[in-house]
Amino acid sequence: FREFRVGEVIVPKDMRGMETQINYLEQQFIYPGIDYRIMTMTDGEGNEIFSTESLSDPRQKKQALLALRPCGWKLQTQLWKNYGMNTDWPVQISAGAISDVVTTRFNTDSAIPRIVSAFRRDWKTYTLALAVALTPIPASLLARNFVSFYVIPSASMEPTLLKGDVLLVEKFPRVYERTTYGDVVLFKPPPTLRDIVTSNGSQLSSTSLFVKRVVGLPGDGD
Repeated sequence: FREFRVGEVIVPKDMRGMETQINYLEQQFIYPGIDYRIMTMTDGEGNEIFSTESLSDPRQKKQALLALRPCGWKLQTQLWKNYGMNTDWPVQISAGAISDVVTTRFNTDSAIPRIVSAFRRDWKTYTLALAVALTPIPASLLARNFVSFYVIPSASMEPTLLKGDVLLVEKFPRVYERTTYGDVVLFKPPPTLRDIVTSNGSQLSSTSLFVKRVVGLPGDGD
């Protein structure tokens, strides 16, 4: 028999050979893979207790009633309505009915039931989240060669660009051939310009870029 205490968070598991028990719990809206907190506990005579360890008789332990409520239940009201629940939380389950099919939220064997439960509840959302989680590294490595973000650090381009504005900068090939008058471009400052900036007390790193508007192109006259 597994001991329980008030305040503990337990996670039912979908176990082979326990189908009858699991079906009974699901009829009480206790589903595998969902976190439930023990709100209160009473013995077989209705007296409040803190833990089943306070009961010496194994039969009394199994008869103890656990008042369970899912964690985050206020955010899941529609979910439980979809399950057909017309009553309110908590629901009472005897310790004997749930003892063999639950684990704690911190136990590693609760991971798979929780993942399965999440996909059952909203498989589209979690499939998308899984796809996004598995693709950021190759996607970011590819994207950084073509686009990047740049935060405007000064007021030198006001009112066109304000300090703190974020630019999405494209870095596709043949940029010089595509540049024309009026374009806003980012570039690494040449040594002369870098010396002017640093001589005025400003600090530049090796990755610092300047942002300016194009007002002249190669071949322009005076």
